[in-house]
Amino acid sequence: MGAIGFIPVVVVFLLSGPSFKRFGRRNTAVIGLAIGVLGIAVRLVDLTSIPLGLVGSVLQTFGMIPLMVVLAPLGTDTIEYGEWKHGQRIVGLTNSLNAFGGKIGTAFGTAIIGWMLAWGHYQEGAAVQTASAKQMIITFNIYIPLVIYICIAILLLFYSLEKQYTRILDDLERRREMIG
Repeated sequence: MGAIGFIPVVVVFLLSGPSFKRFGRRNTAVIGLAIGVLGIAVRLVDLTSIPLGLVGSVLQTFGMIPLMVVLAPLGTDTIEYGEWKHGQRIVGLTNSLNAFGGKIGTAFGTAIIGWMLAWGHYQEGAAVQTASAKQMIITFNIYIPLVIYICIAILLLFYSLEKQYTRILDDLERRREMIG
């Protein structure tokens, strides 16, 4: 699955730039999340089907790449916005908070997986897992990502900074020219 999932990564990275120009960063990320939800829907058709699982996983990977590509530029947008709105450019603080949040999120996400497996009575190395262990694996591979994709898409729909970004950069450039 990992090798098959690498193909869409390369393709989507190549298509991201033209998609951003045509649809905007936010909309490209939302479209990607919708493709990810479609991948989950494919997997839900038959949870035991390996071919459907592979197709669904490829679609999920394909759908997540635009969001991954867009996260850094969205963070940069907020730095520019902060300088425009409040007159302070806080690059270090913003990047530090992003890095800290990523580390906490990774740690918490990993812990949740371990807790869910323990709650489902997962037995490492067992030839057959209990029904509750299988359900936990399905939950954090399908249901939790589905909820997260939908939540992120909803949050992105409220992101309006992209519409103002050109004006913000122009205003900042004029301010810098007046100072310099």
